Amino acid sequence: WFANILADLGKADAAEKYYERARMLSPGSQPIAVEHACAQWQAGRDQLALKLMNDLKKRYPQDATISNCLAWVHIGLGDIRSFAAEYGAMARIRNEPDVLRLSQAVDKAVHSDPATAHRAMIADARREIAAGTRRIREVPAFYASSMGDRAELLSLMQEAANLGERWYSPSITSRMAVRWKGDTEIMGLLQRLHVDLPKIEGI
Repeated sequence: WFANILADLGKADAAEKYYERARMLSPGSQPIAVEHACAQWQAGRDQLALKLMNDLKKRYPQDATISNCLAWVHIGLGDIRSFAAEYGAMARIRNEPDVLRLSQAVDKAVHSDPATAHRAMIADARREIAAGTRRIREVPAFYASSMGDRAELLSLMQEAANLGERWYSPSITSRMAVRWKGDTEIMGLLQRLHVDLPKIEGI
């Protein structure tokens, strides 16, 4: 679990050491292998994450976490079709009504217009915010950013900044920063929203 926390904090090298220690203590552990593969995406190693997770999916086809992580990788790469496929696989494994409903909405949107299909996910996130079940706009903003949807991204970022939101995920904010490096308006908003995480002594 400590390796997972380090990965969430963007401490990729330190996380790798603890994943290695965990694998030594529990050789062949499926959960550790899956979390380690997902952490490669958090570290910015998209292709390695794809390779590891696709290999794991062949071995553990009923593990919803694998498909969920693959969906994140694909949306980050702007591949909405592969995102929809993996999100759908995750939804079918979990068999939760809300997740299945959203998966079907995304599939329909991809079939209609792949260029705007991500907005089905954003619309659902807005519904959750209105219902009080989602606090911040970081994830839907990531969807917009990954798909190059500047208008939707700006709308979400402006709302978030006006409401005083703080975004804590380095794996998301760093990708946004790379994608929109030359865009002063987006970078200014990102600077307002992004929070530098505290340093951990010895790491």
